[in-house]
Formats: sequence, C-alpha cells, structure tokens
Amino acid sequence: AYPPKAKIKTWKKLVFCLGSLVSFILALWSKEIAITLPGILVLYYYYYYLIAMTEDKKGALLKGAVYILPVVAIFALAIYFFIKSGRLPNLPKWSGPLGSYFWGIKQNFLTQANVILEYLGLLILPLPHRLNIDHYYPIYQSFFQYPTYISLSIILGLLVFAVFIAKRSKLVSFAILWFFITLIPSSSIWPIWDIMVEYRTYLPGFGFYLLLTIFIHQACYFITYTNNNRYTKRGINKVELVVFSIIIVLYSLGTYQRNFVYQSTVALWKDAVIKSPQKGRPHNNLGESYGQSGMLEKALEEYTLVIEKIDPSDMDSYYNMGNVYQKMGKMTEAVKAYKKALSISPNYASAHNNLGLVYEELDMKDKAIEEYEKALSLNPNFAEAYTNLAIVYAKKNMYDKALSYLNQALSTDPQYSKGYYNLGLIYSKMKDYPKTEEALRRSIEINPDYDLAYRFLGSVYLNYLKDDKKALYCFKKAMSINPKIQQLREIKKIIESLENNTGCNVILSLEN
Repeated sequence: AYPPKAKIKTWKKLVFCLGSLVSFILALWSKEIAITLPGILVLYYYYYYLIAMTEDKKGALLKGAVYILPVVAIFALAIYFFIKSGRLPNLPKWSGPLGSYFWGIKQNFLTQANVILEYLGLLILPLPHRLNIDHYYPIYQSFFQYPTYISLSIILGLLVFAVFIAKRSKLVSFAILWFFITLIPSSSIWPIWDIMVEYRTYLPGFGFYLLLTIFIHQACYFITYTNNNRYTKRGINKVELVVFSIIIVLYSLGTYQRNFVYQSTVALWKDAVIKSPQKGRPHNNLGESYGQSGMLEKALEEYTLVIEKIDPSDMDSYYNMGNVYQKMGKMTEAVKAYKKALSISPNYASAHNNLGLVYEELDMKDKAIEEYEKALSLNPNFAEAYTNLAIVYAKKNMYDKALSYLNQALSTDPQYSKGYYNLGLIYSKMKDYPKTEEALRRSIEINPDYDLAYRFLGSVYLNYLKDDKKALYCFKKAMSINPKIQQLREIKKIIESLENNTGCNVILSLEN
C-alpha cells in the first residue's frame, strides 16, 4: 500500500554522515553529555534495523558494522582526548587497598540510584516547591540503607521491562533505555562534584516525555474505544487535545510561578537556602548576591552561618568574608579572613591577590608585592595579579618595572580592559599623555561601558591635551553610563562651563 522508499544517492549519504560527524564533535565541545550519542545510535540501529530483520541477520550485522565501528572508534577517540584535556570527571585515584579504591565508586553508585528516582519524580511532578537550583543530597553508604534498595529495584525493574518489551513495543523500550543511557555521564559509577543538578535531566527527559506521550495516547485509545472494537480517529484526537492542553497549561503555570524566583540573584539564592539549608554553597552565593546589592552586613551573616553551623573549614566563606570586610574598609578583619582562607588552602591564588590589595591599602607595599608574586607563582596567567603588581611598582616610582608587568598582563589577556586603564594611569604618571590617550581609548574599545575610563580620558583631554570637544564628549558619556560617577559635582561644573564656552578652571585628579 505504501510507495517504495526512495534510494539515497551515495554522495548524499557521505554528506549526511560527514555533517553528523562534525555536529557530534561540536556537540562534544559544547556539552559532554553528547558523548552518549554513539550508544543511542547503536540502540537505534538494533531496534529499528536489526530487530526488524527476519532474514539474513548475519548480513545485517556485517552491514551494520560498517556504520557502527567508525562510531565506536570516534567515541573511543573522543574519550581519550577528553580525559587528556581534563573535560571528563576523573575516576578515583588509587589510595591504598582494593576495597578503599572502589569505595568512592560504590558510594556514588548507591547515591546516584536514589538521585535517578528523584529525577523521575521531578519529571513526573515538576512542582515549584520541589525545584531547586542547588540541591543538597546525602551520600548513601549501603545497599540496605533506605531508600537505596527500593531505588535500585525500581531501576532494575525498568531495565528488565525495557528488554522484555523490546520486540512488542520498540518505542517504549527505546524511550526507557534513552533515559538511562543519557544519564550515564552524570549518574553512574564515577564520583562527580555535584551529586544532583536539575539540568542533567534535559536530554534524558526526552525519553521520559516520549514515554509519557505513548502512555497518554494509549490511554486515550482505550477511553474512546467503541462497542464495535473500533475507535474514531476524530474522537481520540479530541481527547488527546484536551489532555495535552491541560498538561501545557499546568506546566506553563508552574513555569510562571518559578520565574518569580529568577527575578534577582538574591531571590534565587534565598530560595535555594530555604530548600538546602544544610549546604554551604547556597549560603555563600546568597552572601555574594547581598554583597553585590550593597547589603554587606547581611552578606557577613551568611558567611558566618556557614563557618559556625555548616562547615568550619569552608575556604570560600572566609575568602568572601575578606572581600566584604575590604569593601567595608575593615582592613584588619579582611587580612584575618584571607589568612584563614589561605591556612585552609595555601594554593588559593585569588586569596593571595586580594590579600595583596589589602596590604596595599595599608601602605605595606613590600608585603603586597610578596602576595601578588605568590598568586602569580600559583597562576602564571593571572592578569589581575600582574596589573596589581604593576600598580604597586608605579607607586614606588619604578615605572619601567610597572610597564613590564602590565605588558605581561595584556599579553596574558589582550581583552583586559582594566589593564589598559592602568596602563594609561602609568603613562600619565610618566607625563606621556599621547600614550595615555591611546591606552584609554583601547580600554573603552574593549569595554564601551567603562565609565571611569571615559572620566579619566576626559581629564586628559581637559587638563593636558587641551581638546575641549573631546573632553565634553567623554564626561557626558561617563555620566550617561553611571549617573553616580566619582567627582560628580566637579564633572557637572566642567560640562556646564564647556557647554557655555566660559572656560574651565576645574582640575580633576587622574587617579581612580
């Protein structure tokens, strides 16, 4: 009854295969979960080609090998390069007897069995009160620890069901196995940093929703089944339309309600703290959000809570406390916080860098240089540390050394706008104003919203290069970007005098 399948020309097959291969490689470098594609292809080939063959299965296997073996080879090659580049999670390293070596794998296997059931629960009922950007999940140690044995039994039952139903309903079996195959990179045997993260269900969710669609379709079929053992096509479409419309409305309402949490970072991490009160990271992130919003006291409360009630050795909390104390001008407390962070993690380059900034504020230049150099020894590509080191040497009037470090910063990160800003600052101290202008223009080119660079450049035009038009433009631009810019009153006077051509006798300091 159906027309024969059109034969695809060889050159078209080659184009399609090459396009698929390129897409696969690009996908691997976009999201590591793409590494499960070869497994899905093998599954698809088995279900929709090999299992359907009633004759010449040996020939079908040989023919399939032509397609499958290159896929497996590419898969193996991809794993090799990913391990070499550090993009895949590391397996536990050998550390003693065989039992301890596999202990981490066992723990992860048992824990992830429960996590997989949690993922299924969230897919079935994604209620806003259950959704969380940063889940806390305990580690499970034993098969007999509730609910591990239940979770493993359900998973095993689903896998056995998928195998047994394969010939009767390939689509159902394929959907179940799709879900588990695409979860392998995140929910299997090797330990990973985050135990449970909701976005890991995005690709596996296709299998779940395919299964849900099949179930709804079959349910609607039985609902509309008539006495004559027939069903009306129009009837089943109407029932399905109603069911799917209800699902879409419910999901839309849930999404709408959940979006309120994403109105601000403070709201988002408050929600996470309520749902994961025993986890340190949500408190730290809420503290950072408070800090960015200017609520420094509240930020300190969150960091203190982590240290006192959750994890006294939480390095990030001490580091963040140091940042807050620095903003508050409490330099002594900032030094203590950074030193505490470094006592926990001596190789924390950012803490060394920030401690250097505090020492610089305290006019302890030699100690500041020492900390910046430690940061660079730990991270040779730390552009900010190079810049800070350059500023200290500039304050010591060692301009050649300052320029050398700034050039290293900019060679490390050519798009480092603040580096060019500071390069302009050093050139201004050397009274080389054409080079100051060049550096600042480059800084603004990289970051067009850098209001301080506009103010600085305006000062150069006004005070030294004597170009009132360019100075007026720079000051106006700086004020449009940031109406609360530094030296606001002076800048307003300058703009007013330049616009009225009355001459300007206001001198602005070039330093930030």
